[in-house]
Amino acid sequence: MEPKKKLIIAERTRFYSTKQHAGESIADFVARLRENARFCEFQQLKNSQDPTEDMLKIAILPGLNDKSMQEKILLQLHKMYYLVKPI
Repeated sequence: MEPKKKLIIAERTRFYSTKQHAGESIADFVARLRENARFCEFQQLKNSQDPTEDMLKIAILPGLNDKSMQEKILLQLHKMYYLVKPI
């Protein structure tokens, strides 16, 4: 059984939403950031036709104040990504 591919926008949202915990050392915080970056596929941004648009998309979700809206958008993206079959 093949593991599901992670939704990149969700991984990038998690990365940009990462905050240092109270009492957490900087080294531990950076280690968590590195771990969260593993599935973000940031290297793809180098080949993007419109990196500004890609960065805007990345910044929208973690920037939303309404967390329920953030969850709705992620759920919709997840459905679109996993349920739409290529023709």
